[in-house]
Amino acid sequence: MTAASGYGRLVADTAQGSGPPPGPRISVRSGNLQGCRADRPFNAQLVAEVTDASGDPLPGMYVTFRVTSGPASFGRGSRVSTARTDAAGHAVSAVVVAGLEPGGVQVTASTGHELRPATFTLRVIREPGGRPRPGSPVGPTGVRRPPAYPPIRR
Repeated sequence: MTAASGYGRLVADTAQGSGPPPGPRISVRSGNLQGCRADRPFNAQLVAEVTDASGDPLPGMYVTFRVTSGPASFGRGSRVSTARTDAAGHAVSAVVVAGLEPGGVQVTASTGHELRPATFTLRVIREPGGRPRPGSPVGPTGVRRPPAYPPIRR
């Protein structure tokens, strides 16, 4: 039996129980495991690589980068960035900007066709001696402050 696919023509032998080859694969190419001080852009943009089942690059694929957890965004508060792969199968995200509070950040990259998205891990760190933003429950050392109690009047 012959079937058509968006990734070219493929042949599937249903009598043998084999089906079409798996869809595209997406992986972290660069920009992973970065640290950045609060309220600043990360040094390197995130780059995901999209290949077919044979490992050949897939140009022209749309990749969605999404901040799934942590204090970061792609500027102007957006937690989503979309890019298109180049001839080498690489998609480059918009610049990631650290939030105001320290913590881990996870960003996924997906085409919507692969079995599992690629995951980037980033970290927002507090500047040494940095001041917490007003009303923050975290002190300058990164330790949670006790709640403020009114003074005792006698």
